[in-house]
Amino acid sequence: MKSTDLKASIKRIPAFTAAVHPVVANYTEMGKEVRKSWKQVDSLIPKGHPMRLQGDVAYTFSPQRILGSDISSFEIKIGVQVESHATLAQPMELFQVPEREYVTTHFRGGWKELNTVYFDLINWIKENGYELDQSDDVYWIETYPLNPVNPFEIPHDQIETFDYEISMAVVKK
Repeated sequence: MKSTDLKASIKRIPAFTAAVHPVVANYTEMGKEVRKSWKQVDSLIPKGHPMRLQGDVAYTFSPQRILGSDISSFEIKIGVQVESHATLAQPMELFQVPEREYVTTHFRGGWKELNTVYFDLINWIKENGYELDQSDDVYWIETYPLNPVNPFEIPHDQIETFDYEISMAVVKK
């Protein structure tokens, strides 16, 4: 997919609070480790829990500063949206997502397309007069629908089709 074929748009995402579980792993193990952490998140704040908002959606938050860098392991966060005053059990933590502009695309595809969609999105950003915000405290957001199939209940190496939204924080050049 060329960046000209990518359907992306600039979107202002309002601030929200997430209850997250940190995940530290290398790239090849990240999918497996995210699923372990999801089990923690879902057991501590299950769908229907009074603090959990948008019960059919999960998020991962990845530091944008790692994009384009050659790193062996990194930390992301996986979680769900909660009330801003939520009290959480360990090892969960509150994560504040500030209101800001993102370039957003819906990704639906297999492993081959997964390997290029992030590069295509970064090229789209450059070609459309924006740049990635790679400040230390800036994260890109992946938004996962949990219905009709919860992707975190499928072993990572058995996924045939990915289906989620990618949002990268941007600033106008």
